[in-house]
Amino acid sequence: MTPTTVTVTSTASAGVGTLLSAILQANVNPGADVIAFDIGSGTREIRVSTALPAITDRVAIDGRTQGGFAGVPLIRINGFEAGAGTSGIVILPGGAGPAVRGVAITQFNGDALRIRANNCRVTGCYVGVLFTGTEELSNAGIGVLIDGGARGNGIGSPRAAARNVISGNDTNGVLIHGRGTNGNGVADTPSARDGAGVRISGGAGGNVLRGNLISANTEFGVVIDGSGCNAVQGNRIGTTAGGNAAHGQRRRAQRRRGHPGGTRKRQRRGLQHPRLKRRHGPED
Repeated sequence: MTPTTVTVTSTASAGVGTLLSAILQANVNPGADVIAFDIGSGTREIRVSTALPAITDRVAIDGRTQGGFAGVPLIRINGFEAGAGTSGIVILPGGAGPAVRGVAITQFNGDALRIRANNCRVTGCYVGVLFTGTEELSNAGIGVLIDGGARGNGIGSPRAAARNVISGNDTNGVLIHGRGTNGNGVADTPSARDGAGVRISGGAGGNVLRGNLISANTEFGVVIDGSGCNAVQGNRIGTTAGGNAAHGQRRRAQRRRGHPGGTRKRQRRGLQHPRLKRRHGPED
């Protein structure tokens, strides 16, 4: 069955043609839906002044549909005015395989993206950085949080066009948390201002971190705490993108507590992210 397309045509926070309206409509449409963007051409900022509805159906938010897209996100979802504790895109159980592709998510007071559903995909997104990918507009919480027993989710991909830049967020870049939160994969460029690049905790198991660049975090690059049977393979941790120079964490690159022997041997090969300029207010 061909997905139904719901098109965003306005940068307003609410009303006809807005992202808020599109999510509400896609949630109630039967079957799969794609939220596309047709807001002129080039970069556009959607300033969210209230929490967006959670996604509860098989909905793909696809920023690649915006006119002029050439591999770098042109649609930025800005939560600077959304209020205390507000997260950006929240995906709850209800549909198989929601997706978020090719958007930038910045300046939310909560987490940028929270996943509690199964088999979601997040690709080609900038989380906590501006369209350039090198200028910080941080979210106050976690970049990407996977919890609540979510399984089979993929954050990024080895394909260059599908890789995310998750950087500059105030706590962890990616957090996979809780028992039953298993079988998720991360292949990205995660770093964090005041946390780990990637943290797996609370009994989450069977998750794979592969092919990431994890550098310039204020804490550890990777933390696996109270969780077993996770794999960390083929990453560059605390290096430049080419892997030939240090660009390290303020603490050591990797840390593991609990379940000795439950995590496969780490391979310190891998990736890095550019040093970011920081902005603390809305974009001028």
